[in-house]
Amino acid sequence: MSQARSGDLIEEQLRTALVEFRPADGAPATLRARVDAMPLRLGDPGIAGRMRRLVSTPTWVTGLMAVIAIALVAVAARHVVPLPQAGGGAPAPAFDPTVEGPGLVTTVVPTLLLAEGIVGLVFGLLSLRALSSSRRSRRPWFTLTKAVVMASSAAVFIWLASVQGVGVGGFNAWGPVLGFATEAPPPADGTSSDRQATVYLTAAPGKPFVYFFVVHNIGPIPVDLDGIVERPDAASVLAPRWTALALGTDPNAFGQPVEQLVPFHPVALAPGDYVTLYVVGKVSACATGLPPDRAGLSYAIRGPDIDLTYSVLGLTGSSHYLMPTQIAEPLVFGCTG
Repeated sequence: MSQARSGDLIEEQLRTALVEFRPADGAPATLRARVDAMPLRLGDPGIAGRMRRLVSTPTWVTGLMAVIAIALVAVAARHVVPLPQAGGGAPAPAFDPTVEGPGLVTTVVPTLLLAEGIVGLVFGLLSLRALSSSRRSRRPWFTLTKAVVMASSAAVFIWLASVQGVGVGGFNAWGPVLGFATEAPPPADGTSSDRQATVYLTAAPGKPFVYFFVVHNIGPIPVDLDGIVERPDAASVLAPRWTALALGTDPNAFGQPVEQLVPFHPVALAPGDYVTLYVVGKVSACATGLPPDRAGLSYAIRGPDIDLTYSVLGLTGSSHYLMPTQIAEPLVFGCTG
């Protein structure tokens, strides 16, 4: 009996203490709001709620900071040489068309596209978070404005990923420099369309050739033109292959001779700027080395599609470029290399 009376006494004392702590005017409105929100927090948050929780974690902040850090380190380590000018200053390094490598890239990792995708996704998720929290915000219009700003930022990064790069601008100039026939074979249909669409190699087997065209920065932000993309196994294919790039010493001249060219280096291009690019290649072991002046020849075709690589803040991307003409290499009948 004593234990039961003792338990009843403790319960009565606790009840009295709780009554003393009870507010005289009832529960405040803020407590009522928190209680009303508890079912929403304990239940299924839905897609918007999951995204909001995902954004609130430090992972996205860490990812964004990592992208920014990578870009800053790449910019600090990068040294872009200005385009060489004609006359004055130190002599430019000599260009040798038989040397392979300058400006040639075999693998492009699209870090620029990945970085823009991550940043765009972060802004998009932040926009959803702000939009979903506007219902409980004391300043809903401010929260909605923040959501619109975040969504607009995400749209800007998506737009940049689709428009920036290098390509064909408002004008172009092109033509052979080394290793090409001066005249194309007579067209079979009596027109000159073949001459306009194709240039023909006459370089001996394994010898270099040079062809030039103009590349523009067609995007809204500055980029660095880094080179041309070639397959790693291009040397094993019976077709012309890219081996290097070169630049002219006069930015206002088109089709400079080989002795006036310099080896390629990355070129900084502001929006709307252009550069005359000299593509260096090598013919295959099955090339005839002669003008295509007879019927029945077989040809290995290169182009007009090529890929150029560029970078923004040290992050790399690539552009699909359409050359004005394709390059045809006459082949020895029955040659297998």
